[in-house]
Amino acid sequence: MFGLSKQSPNLVTLYNTLVPISLYVSLDIIKVLQTNRITSAANMVYERTHAVVRTSELDEEPGQVEYVFSDKTGTLTCNVMEFRSSSDFAISCSNFEVELFPKPVPVQGPNPRTSTNPKTSSGSSPN
Repeated sequence: MFGLSKQSPNLVTLYNTLVPISLYVSLDIIKVLQTNRITSAANMVYERTHAVVRTSELDEEPGQVEYVFSDKTGTLTCNVMEFRSSSDFAISCSNFEVELFPKPVPVQGPNPRTSTNPKTSSGSSPN
């Protein structure tokens, strides 16, 4: 039909270089459309700051999340997590106070204010 079977290897060879270029262009167009959708979505607008999308790669960044912290049931109830305490061997953390070493013990020794001068305490009186 119209001699396409003879030209199909030529068409594949010619369009082979156009596919990657058109793929990049179409991905960029999709990114622009998604950023417009993100800015116009009512549930993604924070009313206090009215944030504006400044990059077209925002839709790709949530895919790079490594850790999601949740409670023991596996749900994020209030999206607020409060750090209470943590312990790992000798390190103890509580209310953001980190204790790496035990508290210093005061050294027992002579008080410099009450100690006597060795020159004057030789047993003889200055009189």
